[in-house]
Amino acid sequence: MRKEIIGNWKMNGLLDSERTFRELIAGYASPSNAPSPSGDNSTRLTICPPATLLLHFARIASSMNSGIALGGQYCHRAISGSHTGEISAEMLRDSGARLTLVGHAERRAAGDREADVALQLRAALSAGLSAVLCVGERASERAAGGTRTKLREQLRAAIDGCLADACKTDASEISTSEASIANLASLDNALADGRLMLAYEPLWAIGSGETPGYEEIAETCSALAADARDILAERASDGARNGTRDRAWDGTSKLSISVLYGGSVKGSNAASILRHVDGLLIGKASLDAQELLAIVAASNKID
Repeated sequence: MRKEIIGNWKMNGLLDSERTFRELIAGYASPSNAPSPSGDNSTRLTICPPATLLLHFARIASSMNSGIALGGQYCHRAISGSHTGEISAEMLRDSGARLTLVGHAERRAAGDREADVALQLRAALSAGLSAVLCVGERASERAAGGTRTKLREQLRAAIDGCLADACKTDASEISTSEASIANLASLDNALADGRLMLAYEPLWAIGSGETPGYEEIAETCSALAADARDILAERASDGARNGTRDRAWDGTSKLSISVLYGGSVKGSNAASILRHVDGLLIGKASLDAQELLAIVAASNKID
C-alpha cells in the first residue's frame, strides 16, 4: 500500500522558502525517493504550505514536473461570500491543492466546533479535494481510558454532519451557498473513491516530543478505520431505507480509508511509526528538507 507523507508547514514560510521546496523536489526525484511506476511500495509526498505560497509552489512543481503534491491547511465551510480573511476549498483547488486538512487540533483550539469541522469536510469533498480529517484526545481523556470514545465522537460528528441532508446546527449561521454545497451522491462517490483520510493526532503529543507507544498507535489507528467504516455503513443504510441515498454500503464493505499518525513525528521515530500506519502528518520536521526526505526514504524501504 502506498504510504502518505503530508508536511504541514503551519504558519511558516515566506517567498524565500522556495529554496526549501526546490530542494524537496530535487530530493524526491532522486532514485531512492522517486515513486515506482506501479505506485507499489512507494511514498506520496504532499506539502501543505501557507496559503500565500500555494499557487507559487504549484507553478514551481509544474515547471519542474515534480511528483510532490500540494495541499491546504484549512478551508472555510462556504463556497464564497462575505467571510473576510477566509479561504474556500474551491480557492485551494484553483491554486493547485489536491487535498486539505480538516479539523486540525490547532484549528479546533482556535474555536472550530464539531459542526464547523463537519461543514468544512463537506466543502472539501464537494470541491473535489481529498480531505484529511484530524481527530485526537487530550491527555486526561487518554488517562481515563477514553481515547476510542473521544475519537469515535469526533468521527461521528464530522461524518454525520457532512452527510446530513440538512445540517442540524443553527440555521441562522448557514448561508444559502453553504446549504447548497453539493449533492450527496457526489459525496458518496468521494468517500467510496478513498478521498477521505483520517489523521490521529493525540493533542498531548503535538509539539511535546512525546508519542504513544507503537502498539498503541497501531491499535488506535486500526480502530479509527473500523469505526469510520461502521459509521458510514450506518448512514448509508439509514439513507437507503428512507430513499435519500444513491449508494448503500453493507457492514462488510471495504471502503478505502487511510489512517495517518501525527504528533511529534521526526526522523528518528518515523520509520517505526510507519510500520503501523498508512502514513504520517508531519509538522516541524517537514520544514527541514533533508529530514523530510530522510523520512520519505525510510518509508520507501518498508515492505
